[in-house]
Amino acid sequence: MSLLTDGNLLPFRQYGPAEVLNMFSLDATGLNGQLVTITNNSNQDPATSAGAYANRAPNGYAVTNVGNYAYQNARKVRPCAATDNRSNVIGVTLHTTALYDENGNLLVNQPYEHTIERGFVQTGFTVPILTRGVITVKLSNIGGVPIPGYAAVIGTGGQFAVGNPADLVVIGTGTRVVGKYLSTTGSAFNGYAQIKLEL
Repeated sequence: MSLLTDGNLLPFRQYGPAEVLNMFSLDATGLNGQLVTITNNSNQDPATSAGAYANRAPNGYAVTNVGNYAYQNARKVRPCAATDNRSNVIGVTLHTTALYDENGNLLVNQPYEHTIERGFVQTGFTVPILTRGVITVKLSNIGGVPIPGYAAVIGTGGQFAVGNPADLVVIGTGTRVVGKYLSTTGSAFNGYAQIKLEL
């Protein structure tokens, strides 16, 4: 397994193709399994050149007076913040986004299909986003201790958090619920939990 694909999601997943959006790009680098929301600058038509091309010179080779332009999907998402609510969230990223592979090679110089097969996309390219289904998430991407039957709520920086269903109305986090914890290993096997994502 690649270092880049060793993200927040584990292989066990259950969902249908109709539950995956393929129309946004993550405007950052990051591991898969992030809760994301649409940014305000996503009203551009990706079929036009307006906002579709960006100078990637800082991320490419340093050549004087030469721009390193690359196509980017102009419809952007960002990792969710703890202040976002359920209506802001559109889903969870299924691939890691990066500029370089695990060997330090620029992704812009590699075939797109090659990077997709390895489980990552170049930053700025379209990333698949899951809207509904069952996913397995590492505990390192969950704030708190998940308990089967508890609510999966929006955490900080695109992470999941844990909410007791009995307290959600009282603590005001009911509007941040994005799913339910189905099972967990606790700390065994480095810790992971299955989440039923419901957006």
